[in-house]
Formats: sequence, structure tokens, C-alpha cells
Amino acid sequence: RESMFEISPATKADIIFVGDSITARGEWQEFFPDKVVLNRGIDSDVTEGVYNRLSVIIGAKPEKIFLMIGINDLRQNIPTETTVDYYEKTLDTLQASLPDCEIYVQSVLPVNSSTGIPNTQVQTLNVAIKELADSRNLTYIDLYSLLVDENNDLPSVYSVDGVHMTGEAYEIWLDALREYAK
Repeated sequence: RESMFEISPATKADIIFVGDSITARGEWQEFFPDKVVLNRGIDSDVTEGVYNRLSVIIGAKPEKIFLMIGINDLRQNIPTETTVDYYEKTLDTLQASLPDCEIYVQSVLPVNSSTGIPNTQVQTLNVAIKELADSRNLTYIDLYSLLVDENNDLPSVYSVDGVHMTGEAYEIWLDALREYAK
């Protein structure tokens, strides 16, 4: 998928969505038809993967970036410190390379308990991600709280497999982003 991004004819993007399969499955261009929107989500990607492919994102000179990454780090038992380190390097590189770009840091979404990933780990990672965003004066968008139920679980109505979102969940996500994507 990364090699497809490298040959893309897009030389300038209004908005780039960056992340893993949850991002990759979003039909972002269709939801923002008046913008040039690039989807740079890759299935099974982790924070190190995003960091290693920043040149493709930076090369498109976006006005706005929506970043969500981290659930696969948890799934692969990558230490939280390593995840946060790559997240930090990613944000620092983006800010240094694209000083006029608005970077939106999105929380990692909750998962269903059937996945074996405790949402307490997702919450811990989200606290660290929010601290990184806040320390860099970036906007942090808390999507986690919009999709989690009273049992700290992702309801099955929002997920096809405990991790990936249904259309109803994407609709909630989109509603949360509309004010930032103008």
C-alpha cells in the first residue's frame, strides 16, 4: 500500500488521514467532497510504521492531518513507552516539516472485550497521546468517549469484529471531525 502512495499523482492535499486499517477503511474523500483528501491508512500499521513513512505524507504538503494510530501496537504487545516514543517522533517531524499544517491527534478508539485488548490499556495510551498533543499545542480529539459504553466496552453495534468500525461508528467519528475539517 505504501508503494501505491508513492506513485500517487496527488501533489497537494487539503487533508490527509493517517493511521491503520480503521483509518484505511474510511471513505474520507466522499465525506469531504469539496476538499482534496488523501487516505494514508495501512492495515495492521503501528506507530513505527507511520513514522517510517512520513516522507509520503510530508510530500503532499497537507493543510490538515488527522492522525490515529496505536491499537495495533497494543495488539502486538509493543511496550507503551516505545509507542509513545514513535508517536513523539512523528509529531515532532510533522511539526518541523509542515509548520503551517494543522495536526489533529485523534484518540485510539475503544475495542470490544472479545479482542483480548483491555480498554484500560487503550485509555493509558490515550492519556499519553493527549499529553503529547497538549505539550505541542495540537488539537486532541477524544473519539474514545464517544464510542465506549458504560461498561468501558465498544458496543457491537459500532464494530464488525471488535476493532473495526461499522457505518454508524464512522458517522459518529465524522460528526466529531466536521468542525476541524472545514
